[in-house]
Amino acid sequence: MKNEEQLSEKEMTTALRRRAMDYLARREHSRYELQCKLREKFEIPSDTLIASVLDRLEADNLLSNSRFAESYVRSRIGRGYGPLYIRHQLRQRQIDSVLIDQVLAFDEQDWTEVLADALAKKVAEVPERGSKQWLKLQRFSQSRGFSPAHFHAALQNKLPALLRF
Repeated sequence: MKNEEQLSEKEMTTALRRRAMDYLARREHSRYELQCKLREKFEIPSDTLIASVLDRLEADNLLSNSRFAESYVRSRIGRGYGPLYIRHQLRQRQIDSVLIDQVLAFDEQDWTEVLADALAKKVAEVPERGSKQWLKLQRFSQSRGFSPAHFHAALQNKLPALLRF
C-alpha cells in the first residue's frame, strides 16, 4: 500500500471519507471533533482537503452538529450532568451558541429533577443544611454543572419525595 505522501488527491479524499465514516459509525461527532481526529490520523499540510470531505459528509447528512448536540445532551443528562457543564463541553466542541441554547431549552424544573435524581443516588436522606454532607452535595452539584438555585430546589422539593420510596 502506498504511504500518505504517494496517495493522489482522489485516493486521499477517499481515505479521509472512509475514516470519517468509521468514526461516525461508532457515535455522532461534531464537525470540529471529526476534523481534529482526521488531522491526527492523516498528516495533511492543508485543511482544505479535510474541509471538503466534511462539507460533503454534511451535504450527505452523515455529519450534523445539531444531531451531535442533541445526542450529547441526552447522554449527559442521563449521566446526571447539568446545563452549565453541558454548555461548556459543547462550546469546547465548537457548537454554535444558538444551537446550544436550542438543545438546552429545558424548564428549570426539569434540571432540578435531573439533579434530584443524581443526588438521590448519593444519599439516603436529606442532610441538615450547612452540615458536611450538605456542603459535599453542594460541591457535587456544582461540579456537575448545576446552579445553586437548582441545588436548593432539588433538596427542598424533589429529593425528599424521591427518598420516601
